[in-house]
Formats: sequence, structure tokens, C-alpha cells
Amino acid sequence: MSTAYQLTPSMPLFAFAFLLTLGLCVYAGVRYLRHDRRPVILAFAVLMAAVSSWELLNFLADAVTAEQLKLLSKNLTNAVSYTLYIYGLLAFSLAYTDNNRWIRWVALACAVHLVGMSTALFVAPELLYESNGLTTKGAVTIAGFSFEQFVSLDRTLNPAFVLLAIHGQLLTLTAGAVFVQHFLRAQQTPDPGQIGMILLGIGAPMVSSFLLLSGLAPPAWNPTDFSFVVTAIVFALAVFRYRLFRLVPVGRQQVVRMMNDPVVLTDDDDRVVDSNQAARDLFAAGSDWRGATAASFFGPLAEQILRSRDTTDAETETLVSQDDGDRYFDLNTTPIWTPTDEVGGRLIVLREVTELIESRHKVQRQNERLNEFADIVAHDLRNPMTGAVGFLEIARKTNESQHFDRVEQSLGRMEELIDELLLIARGNRQAVNIRTHQLQPIVEEAWSYTDAPKATLSADGPLGEIQADETRLLQLFGNLFRNSIEHGGDNITAEVGLLADGEGFYVADDGPGFSEKNRTEFEAFADTDEISWAGIGLMSVTDVVEAHGWDLSVPATEQGARVEIRAGEQSE
Repeated sequence: MSTAYQLTPSMPLFAFAFLLTLGLCVYAGVRYLRHDRRPVILAFAVLMAAVSSWELLNFLADAVTAEQLKLLSKNLTNAVSYTLYIYGLLAFSLAYTDNNRWIRWVALACAVHLVGMSTALFVAPELLYESNGLTTKGAVTIAGFSFEQFVSLDRTLNPAFVLLAIHGQLLTLTAGAVFVQHFLRAQQTPDPGQIGMILLGIGAPMVSSFLLLSGLAPPAWNPTDFSFVVTAIVFALAVFRYRLFRLVPVGRQQVVRMMNDPVVLTDDDDRVVDSNQAARDLFAAGSDWRGATAASFFGPLAEQILRSRDTTDAETETLVSQDDGDRYFDLNTTPIWTPTDEVGGRLIVLREVTELIESRHKVQRQNERLNEFADIVAHDLRNPMTGAVGFLEIARKTNESQHFDRVEQSLGRMEELIDELLLIARGNRQAVNIRTHQLQPIVEEAWSYTDAPKATLSADGPLGEIQADETRLLQLFGNLFRNSIEHGGDNITAEVGLLADGEGFYVADDGPGFSEKNRTEFEAFADTDEISWAGIGLMSVTDVVEAHGWDLSVPATEQGARVEIRAGEQSE
């Protein structure tokens, strides 16, 4: 052909791969120089520079029509582009898997290989290929585009080329083994898409080289040259679609999977990139958890967890309800910042604090019980204290000894009550000292402690004997009488009598009585430990009833309140 240049069907593919890999090289190089000085970025830039120079030299080899220029382009490809590519690939695999200590030796081997191969090819241009001249290929039409006749270099592969190709296969397999070993050691790949692109990108040239060495592809149509089109595309996807530089899995085995606490790693689109088994068990994640949205992974807790995503130190208490009970966690969400000060993902750690929370609740309940006990002590001591003060005033006025005796009796009751309450304070809330007592004197003594001169006590018939703790029975009657006076006024009439079946006694008054809701709540107090409306007095009543093993009921009445206590058969 008379023209010095030509257009072949391969040249558009070479140009496309050249421009794409050159763009990736520039992108990685600028990123490295400006702010991201990680070895993986530099190794990737070298790798892309090698591929782009390879495709540029192939483009030029096809464009020229002179035999010597074509051979020169091929030799430059094998001396420079091949050397940079094969060692750049190995360095990239080492940097990606955090084996940076070997990269310096790879760079040294690359320099030695580059100098040695360049010198050998300068001395012996046909060391790798034996040129058989040019061959003319016919005009072709591809996808509507017509190409006129063009020439290509007819080559015969020499043993040196076979050795060089085997060398390349071994280094490529080594790089692939580094990746595979890392992924197997980590048990799970960080992102199947990212890893798939990497393995496809390094595997395409290796497969094409095998086709060339096996004779399945002729040297004139070297498939390795075209395989880099695939490499360029998949590496572009790895960088921009699967965020090769933003989520490189260095150290993630230790950060995520080796932690006992549930750990989840999300990207900046709130999609789950990684998680450990503890997190997947906690949220019952299925096999398709990777790449799922955080909302679907965390389920009902997604809103609470994602609410803390824009802070660097978010820590909140999170409740996770499961079939075997509730579990509490401290939620900590930490943004993962990229070198460009952008949020590239978030690390979500849930530290279980169930035992701590349960202990806190236990202490809180104990404090509430302590406060309740203090209120009971103050309340129940008030009745004999009121009686003692009243009898003391009468004794001072009359100077009669029987009134001093009543003061002494009230103080004695206070001492007994304090002893009983101390037993309760030491954990024996059900402490009772059961003896046989006449019920009538206990009722009258409890009534004498009330500070309501206008109120009236009525005893409905003989009350007989009862098996009970005298001091705590005084508590019961004293609190029921006080409750009647507090709610019914000083003119109240209280009545104590035996139940019709003789199985207990009742205390009634002619005051406003209980509402239906309050009656039900009072009866259920022994099971619920809470009376929201009645206060300490009725709480003390239910304690005494429960300590004796009695039953309490509050029947509906037309007027006033009536409390029935079934304490067993009364003897008269």
C-alpha cells in the first residue's frame, strides 16, 4: 500500500480502551497526588497507565503500514507496557489486601525486568517474534462501517515469547491467588460486584494469553490486545459503580467479623455492605442481606438506627424484643470519612447492655420499695403516735394514771410496729407472729388511735377470736379507719363485724365509698403492687392481708365502703 497510515477494524476498540484506561489513570493519579496517598491508589494508577499505553501502542501498530514500525510498536508493548502491567497488577493485589511490605520488592523486580527486556529487544528486535512480512486483509463492513484493505504484521512466535507469556501467566495467577486467599481468610467477600469486576479484569488477559499460547488464536489477531477492552470496562465499573477506592476491605475482618457485638457496615446510600453473624442473627437477616437497604435489614428498628446516622458520636439505648425476651443495646453509629471529607459509609455497632439495664431497673425497683417502705413506716406509726399524743394531753390535764398507761401502751405499740417493720425492711415482707387474739380489743385500740372525736365506731355483735399477728392487725384496722375518715369526714361512722358465713370480718363506713374502678383496683392490688389512687394506707392493708394468707374483697354497696377479709372461721 502506498499510504503510510491506515484504518483497521481493531483501531476503534483500541482507542476506546485507551481513552477509558487513560481516564482511570488520571483519576487515580490526581486522587493520589491531592489527598489519598494510599498504596492501592498508586498501584491502580500504574496498572491503568500500563493498559492505556498497551492499547495506544496497539493502535499505532495498526495505524502504520511499515513492517519495522509495526515490529517496533509490538516490542515497545512487550518491553514497557507488559512489564508495567504485570508488576502493577501484582502490586495492586498486594496493596488491596494490605500486604504493602512486599510492594517495594515488586517495584524493584519491575525496574530490573524493564531495563533487561528493553535492552534485549534493542539488541535483538526479533527476539520475541520472527517477522514474516506484511499480509493484506480484505475490505470488511462491521456494524455498517466499511474498512478498506489493510495490512498486518505476519509473526511467528519464538520460544522467548512463550517464556515471557508463561512468566505473565504465573504472575497473574499469583495476583489472583493473593485476592482469593484474602477473601477465603475473611470468609466472606466485602462486595461481590466489586470482587467480580476485579477478578474478571485480571482474568480476561490471562485467558486470551492462554488462547494465544495454545494456538487457538493466531498471532496476527492477538486476543490479549482485545481482552484489555474488557479489562478497561470492568475496572471502570469497579471504581465508579462498586466504589473500589472507597470501600477497600483492608482490616475489615478484624473490624467487623471478629467482634462479638452486632456490627453492620453501610455505604453512603444506606445499603448494607458488610455485617457479622451476631448482627444477622439479631435482626434475622436472610441470605440476601448483602446490598439490602438498611430499612429492610434493621426492620422495625430502622428509623431509630438511621436517625443517628448524621452524627459522629450517636449513642442511644435500643430495645430489641425477641421470643426469648427483651434485649437492650447501646447504639453507636460512626461515619466513615473518605479522604475528600465525604461520608463513604457508616459503622453501626450495637453493644449489648441487657444485664446493666436489668440491674438498673432492679435498683430502681428497690429504691421505689425503699421509698414505699419509708412512707409505710411514717404512715403506720402515725396512728399510735396520734393516740400517744392525745392520751398525754388528757393525762396532763387530769393527772390520772390510767391515761399515762394508755400513753405507755401506745409507745409500746410503736416499738412493736417498728420491730415488725424492721423485719420487712430486711426482706421479710410477709413476716407475721401468729397468735390467738380477741378481735374486739384490737379493733377498739386501733380506733382509739384515730384523731377524729366526732367519728363513731360500731361493732356488729361479738367479734370473737382470731389467729393473727396483733401488731399487723392493728396496722390493718388503723389504716382502714384512717382511710374512712380521710375520705368520709370527721362525722363518719365505721362498723366492724363478722361475715355471715363466719369465715372472716368486714370493715364498713357510711362515707362516699369506692368507685367501681377503685374497687376493682383495690382487690387486684396484691397481684399488681400498684394502687394509683389510694396511697400508702391501703397498700399497707393489702400487705397485712397477703402476709396472713387472707383474701380481700370490696363488694359493691349502695352507700359507703365495705371491705371484706376472709381470714378463716372465727371462734366466738
